Amino acid sequence: MLKDTNPLDTKPTVPFRALLRDIALGITDDETLRSAAVRLVRLDRRLSADEREEFAGTAGGATMTEIASDLRKAADPDHQLATARSAPARRSRPLPSSIRHGRVSSPTRSPNCGGRRFARSSKTSRRKPPSS
Repeated sequence: MLKDTNPLDTKPTVPFRALLRDIALGITDDETLRSAAVRLVRLDRRLSADEREEFAGTAGGATMTEIASDLRKAADPDHQLATARSAPARRSRPLPSSIRHGRVSSPTRSPNCGGRRFARSSKTSRRKPPSS
């Protein structure tokens, strides 16, 4: 007797619809992505050729196996690292020329202070302990 066991589906009690909803809401932890990929592959095996064609037409030409593969890649730490390394570098702060020309607002400049920088206090307020 063959048993359908797959260690990649780490959320077997979560309904497939809930997994897809979570992904749509931006919950993209590895377990959710892997479980959704496993379920897509399992569903793809049960569909007829016509149903697969209909799905691909609805999904912009992507098949279930392609989507499952993309989900697995998204959950793979090595793929995440390779993608991050190949992506163009993004600046975390705007270029000074962008600030100077008013294209980006800066948290350290205010239109009411004549464009001068103001310092933020690094001191934190401390409460005195209660007297006993």
